[in-house]
Amino acid sequence: MGNIETKEVADESRSLLWRAKELFGYTVRAMDGEAGKIDDLYLNPKTWNVQAFVVDLGDWVLDTGEWTPGKKLFVPAAAFGQPNRETYVISVNLTKDQVEQQPQLEVVQQTDFTLYSIKTSLGYYIQAHDGEIGHLEDFIINDQNWMIRFMIINTSNWWLGKKVTVEPFLISSINPQETLLHLRLSQETVKNSPEFDSSVLSNEQV
Repeated sequence: MGNIETKEVADESRSLLWRAKELFGYTVRAMDGEAGKIDDLYLNPKTWNVQAFVVDLGDWVLDTGEWTPGKKLFVPAAAFGQPNRETYVISVNLTKDQVEQQPQLEVVQQTDFTLYSIKTSLGYYIQAHDGEIGHLEDFIINDQNWMIRFMIINTSNWWLGKKVTVEPFLISSINPQETLLHLRLSQETVKNSPEFDSSVLSNEQV
């Protein structure tokens, strides 16, 4: 029994990396049943972590098999557990009633709102300090603390390039009005950044 308990604790200390958009559409499993689907993630640009998940309380239409959107709720990221890539489910440490009591996204957005929608920011142009160099393809997130480890920049439209990774603290500003993301880097530095390797998504992070 002692060995089993030790193994369980060790497993809980491990985490995986995820592409942010991979989580869109995951079923939210509350403590007493299903409670909607993940519609979006909101990041905090001061700490570069996911602050909240947007949970869509819609439902499936039996006749068509299509998902009908419903209320969108702003649920703290700290309430969520590790997603499951095999079942496309993410657990939340709340009951269904507690999920439904979370504030609606449109209400939160009317406050002094300083968070950014990851879904909306995907595709933003990347502006180095000496010119454009690509567009934002995705963020890579650690599922233990929901920190953004790096972003994926697709440079193929600007040169015969590739998808490279850059750490988020090198972002100087985000401009939703102009759909621009400014970096504290030159074009050449971005070009020479590490190429994105999808195998990191399947490796456990200690």
